[in-house]
Amino acid sequence: MKPTEIITKLINLGANLKVVTGKLKVFAPPGVMTKELQEHIKRHKEEIIAILVSLQGTSKIEKASLKEYYTLSSAQKRMFFLHSIDKDALAYNMPQIVKLKGIVDKKHLEDTFKKLIDRHESLRTSFQTINGETAQIVAAEIPFSIEYFEANELDAITIVENFIRPFDLSKCPLVRVGLIKIAEKEYVLMVDMHHIIADGVSQGILMKDFLAYYSKKELSELRFQYKDYAEWQQNIQQEELLHQKEFWLQEFAEEIVTLELPTDYQRPKINNYSGGYIGFTLDQSEVESLNKIGDNEGATLFMTMLSIFNIFLSKISNQEDVVVGSPVAGRQNVEMEDVMGMFVNTLALRNQPKGTLRFIEFLRQLKEKTLNCFEHQSYLYEDLVETLRIPRDLSRNPLFDVMFGFENFSEEEFSIPGLQLEPFNDSQQTSKFDLSLTVRESSEELHCLFTYSTGLFKEATIDRFVSYFKQIVKEVCTNPDIILSDIDVLSEQEKYQQLQ
Repeated sequence: MKPTEIITKLINLGANLKVVTGKLKVFAPPGVMTKELQEHIKRHKEEIIAILVSLQGTSKIEKASLKEYYTLSSAQKRMFFLHSIDKDALAYNMPQIVKLKGIVDKKHLEDTFKKLIDRHESLRTSFQTINGETAQIVAAEIPFSIEYFEANELDAITIVENFIRPFDLSKCPLVRVGLIKIAEKEYVLMVDMHHIIADGVSQGILMKDFLAYYSKKELSELRFQYKDYAEWQQNIQQEELLHQKEFWLQEFAEEIVTLELPTDYQRPKINNYSGGYIGFTLDQSEVESLNKIGDNEGATLFMTMLSIFNIFLSKISNQEDVVVGSPVAGRQNVEMEDVMGMFVNTLALRNQPKGTLRFIEFLRQLKEKTLNCFEHQSYLYEDLVETLRIPRDLSRNPLFDVMFGFENFSEEEFSIPGLQLEPFNDSQQTSKFDLSLTVRESSEELHCLFTYSTGLFKEATIDRFVSYFKQIVKEVCTNPDIILSDIDVLSEQEKYQQLQ
């Protein structure tokens, strides 16, 4: 591959490339950086750096002209639609709750959040219907104050639960902040935002900027804001997406079969998003085996785990056409890396774990499919749903009801002089999907989390699902050439129970 082809491929796969003090930095989504691609980068590193340096200062995105209101991005349109179905739902609230130990300067804390609201237009944005179309309105300035409480730690849990409440999208800010004093020099800080103005990366940006301002540091002015991205996406970028649209239409040219999971309860007519979770761990020996299998096939650990998840879903549903959603950051433009907003896209990954295939054959197929999907990730899930004209079903999500996420980054350690930050766990749990698997990579283990709809499943059923999943891992690690139909997920005890 030529250096320009490597850069293009990386950008298409959702990676950000930077030259920092003369060194190449590549920030890639989990699952796309195969060994082959790493070798190409290593071989042409100097040429890639030279090309990137020559391109510095250029930008695809242009600043939107000053207007009374602006268009919504495709992701925002989807969020607005979901909110309109159930305005009291909390599934798309994004709370961050932390415990602070030390002396908190309340005035300085409030001034810090005012600076954040001034810096990020998303925190000053509201949504209204104008001439039959939903538009976003950016206020020049808004009133803001922190909600203050005093309580013991047990009562603080109730305060947190009541603090996380529905937003009125027509009124900004769509962020609220609360502070609970639970003891001398001990507080709980609550920050809640609506998903229409932020995503997971935005939460990290908010925390990073908060720590800078609270520590009395200055930040350089943002070159772009979210409205610039939304206007660009809905106008200029549309021309670039035509060939990507054709790819996704081909992916779903055949009839889409709904994945029927073995639920304990009848599916409610409208999803109430109530959820629970169960975690489990794959140990060092299992992770080493999975990595070895992936390395032999040029597949990443993301791909290997996704293939096992597909087999698991195929086993419990008795279906061989499986669509799994997987989130991507959606920040392919370097200019947007410090901007708060709703960028995240979801890829609908369709695979066929047919019983006649050997595991490594299925892994090879899934690897190629995944790379192709990542290369076409700019075409948004919301646009695909609209193009396919999928009938609306308030009890389901369009295209898929299961999600897979993979995290291979370490948690950032945040610190404020004079304050100690600790997590604060509250009891609220939601699940936007029937079943989700999140895999987090640590130095030696894989920490897995099943999040499930409590309106569909009992906890005991998810416990069984964990045992099924671990059994598939065991079978695959023991024999990567195993035929998928030969993988048996039932333990001897469960076989006996079913026979009886």
